[in-house]
Amino acid sequence: MARHVTITDEQILRAARKVFLEDGFTAPTSRIAQLAGVSEGSIFKRYSTKEALFFAALEIPELPEWHRLLKEEGDGADALATLRSAAIEMLTYFLEMFPRMITAIGSRVGSVHAHPFDGMKEPPHARDRAVVEAFIRRQQAVGAMRTGDAAAMAALLLGGIAHHAFVTYNFGTKPTRAEIQTTACGAVDALWLGFGPEDATTNR
Repeated sequence: MARHVTITDEQILRAARKVFLEDGFTAPTSRIAQLAGVSEGSIFKRYSTKEALFFAALEIPELPEWHRLLKEEGDGADALATLRSAAIEMLTYFLEMFPRMITAIGSRVGSVHAHPFDGMKEPPHARDRAVVEAFIRRQQAVGAMRTGDAAAMAALLLGGIAHHAFVTYNFGTKPTRAEIQTTACGAVDALWLGFGPEDATTNR
């Protein structure tokens, strides 16, 4: 007797995400079903409408991995190393999220959600800046980072990383993990000359 294969929600969402990112909301659900290895009926048993499937597939996570890195790192621990690790994950995250956001907004699908950020506690840009700013303030308090406007410093770091991800998306390039690491760490190292303590040039 053939073994029944269970298709998870994530497998369906992964297929839907790929198809919607390629062709937008107008993409047929039959193509999603074929890619996921299920029937269209199976999809609509889990997602009542195509719009519900669309927004579930392009959902923006509430807690990116890099948030955990900045929240859990002990105050005064190697702040530069932590920022480098977080920046790598930030860039990876933005490279994945920008296509979702732009596709969701550009498709103008609004009967379920007027905007891809609807339902979130706060807009991603405000949420992200608050996490980076809080990390910087903690490091400043113990002398691990230079005293200054923590909000401006957070905006500068996030802005640089996000801009690179946006330009990369617009040009349709797909950087390797090594390229992501080089770019993210390079951005942090350049900013560290102004972010780090007075002896930042030797803290490498």
